[in-house]
Amino acid sequence: MGEERRIVAVFAVRHAESVANRIKNADPLAYYKRAMLDDVDHASSDRLRDCILTREGMQASLDKSAEAKGGFETAGKGVEGCTLLCVSPMARTILTACLLYSELQQSGADVKVTLEPSCIESITAPHDIVEDIGRPMSVVFLEVRDVLREFDAPAGAFTLLDKLEVAGVGLDDLWWFKLAAPGQLPVRVLESGADERRQAMSAAVSAALARHAADDVRRVVIVGHW
Repeated sequence: MGEERRIVAVFAVRHAESVANRIKNADPLAYYKRAMLDDVDHASSDRLRDCILTREGMQASLDKSAEAKGGFETAGKGVEGCTLLCVSPMARTILTACLLYSELQQSGADVKVTLEPSCIESITAPHDIVEDIGRPMSVVFLEVRDVLREFDAPAGAFTLLDKLEVAGVGLDDLWWFKLAAPGQLPVRVLESGADERRQAMSAAVSAALARHAADDVRRVVIVGHW
């Protein structure tokens, strides 16, 4: 008999409201004046580069955590098999994943994680808008941990953060960097590069599933930007 094929469900989740979303919605002109300027030294409440979630965004993610777990449950059997979270390495997506799936983690379900650069957003290239420019993961994880503590996040969120931090070991400090030729100006690639990004993401998810071939992965959740 041939090898039995597993059917894996794939879900796409967009991060919750970020600081950049709030700034853009409040004053689009002010946002676009800053969109290409590095503001990494700004306070997190006003920073566009690799911004965090607003408090409202964090609360919305946590409020949906029971629903997120319930969506994976089988009647009378709980959550069967393994859930694989493929998370963009940006602060706002990491925070969303930790809070949204905190109850799933706390329930004792089998949750595996991977940090996947192919899941990032790309508006312009080779130099992107500042909110899509990353930071070294050591800096990101320190900030996210502090943000979760200040928010009084549940234990499951910190467990997922610990897993993501382990998954980020070995990721280059400049993981987001794209080489540009001298004098090359950024151009919009949101639409024109969509197929290439989808193919890269699909390949990355397939590679992650291969790494977890020994696990009973029933579902993959891509936490990105969409």
